[in-house]
Amino acid sequence: MIDSVFVKLQDSAKILVERLEGGGLNFVSASLTDEPSIEAEPPDPDRMRDDVIFSDGRHECCNVERSYEPYIEVGPPLYADEESVFVYFLDGSLQTCYWGDIIAQGYSYPVVASQMAVGVVSRDGKALKSVALEYRFFAIFPFTESYPVWSDLVSVPSFLEPVCLERDPGPSRDLRSVLAGKARERLHHIEAELASILARADDGWLVIDGDLRDRRFQKIPNVIGLAKSFSLRPVVTLREMAKTYNLPRLLRELPVGWRTPVLVQQKGDYRDLVFWYLRLWVSVK
Repeated sequence: MIDSVFVKLQDSAKILVERLEGGGLNFVSASLTDEPSIEAEPPDPDRMRDDVIFSDGRHECCNVERSYEPYIEVGPPLYADEESVFVYFLDGSLQTCYWGDIIAQGYSYPVVASQMAVGVVSRDGKALKSVALEYRFFAIFPFTESYPVWSDLVSVPSFLEPVCLERDPGPSRDLRSVLAGKARERLHHIEAELASILARADDGWLVIDGDLRDRRFQKIPNVIGLAKSFSLRPVVTLREMAKTYNLPRLLRELPVGWRTPVLVQQKGDYRDLVFWYLRLWVSVK
C-alpha cells in the first residue's frame, strides 16, 4: 500500500510541476540539504489561534448558566467500564514539508506539501473500535485563485490536491509560516467534514480533540470539543455574582473535578458557541 501511495504522489507531483511550467513558471524542488525540510509547528498553534479570536475587544465573556458561585462540582469521574454518552472520539494529525520554490520574475516563492490523517474511534466499555479513517495529501501554493496558472492546477483531479491562499499575505509575512497555517486550517476542514457524515447512534456524543471554531462543527448535533490549550485573554463576568475575573485569576482557584459556569463570548463570530473550563481529575490506575 505504501508503494502505491508513493507512486500516486510522484505522478501527481509531476503533473502539477508540468502545469506550473506550462504556465511560464519554473519550479525548483527542495534538496536534501535544505533546512528545515519538515515545517516546524508554532510553540502552541491552538492557543495562538484562540488569542486571535479573543483579541480586538472580543475578550469579554459572561455566563449563560445561572450561578451564584464561580465553580460548580461535576461529580465523580466515570471509569472505562462505566456507560457514558461520549461514545465517539475524533482526532487529526498532519505533517507539512517544504517541497520547493516557484521562480517568477526573479523572485522565489515556497511551496509546501502536507500529509493529513483524521480518524474516529468508538468506545464500548473498555473496548475501542476504529469506525472511520481518512488520509489526504495537499500541495499548498503561495498565491490566490486569481493567479493565471491556478485554473490549470485544479483542472484535473489529483492525488496530491492543490490548495491556494484565500488572500494575498502581503510582503511582510513569512510565506512558509502562512502556508503551514493554511495546512492546519485545511486539517480542521477535513475533521469537520468527517464529523458531519459520521454515522452515529442517536444517543452517542462525538468528542473532538480541539476546539469547535470551524463553523461546520457548529451545525453538527451532540458534539463537544476538548481543548487542552486555549487563550488566557478572556475576561469573565459572572452576572448573578456581579463579579468580573480575568481568566488566569478565575482558573487559579478552580478545584480538581470542578468547572466554571457555562460561558459565551459577548462579541465576535462565535457568540452562539458556549464553553466552560474544567480542571480534570488526576489519573488513577
